[in-house]
Amino acid sequence: MDVIYQGKEVTFEGAFKSKGAAYEGVPGFVGFYLLRRDADKADDGYNYMSTSIWNSRQSFENWKSQTGLIGQSAHCPQCVSTSSEIAVKSSPAYFEGKLTILGEKS
Repeated sequence: MDVIYQGKEVTFEGAFKSKGAAYEGVPGFVGFYLLRRDADKADDGYNYMSTSIWNSRQSFENWKSQTGLIGQSAHCPQCVSTSSEIAVKSSPAYFEGKLTILGEKS
């Protein structure tokens, strides 16, 4: 999760949006979500969560090593360079998917 300074939300969201094309054609990349908490103020100050989805951990690791993002925020490199201006830097957490439930196809 990321703590974004008040008034910097548009800058933060724009940094992620501008990275969309960078994922096109990346082997193993499935999708990406940037979620903003639906609340005016959160008790703990966290108001964004970003998640990328890959077909395997190896695909993700390959992408990180090819882009030089090992040890950095893999989702938003430009957010790292300006993090002190727009956000409190957070440490990434990695989760392995165990269950997928999809709704009816429209």
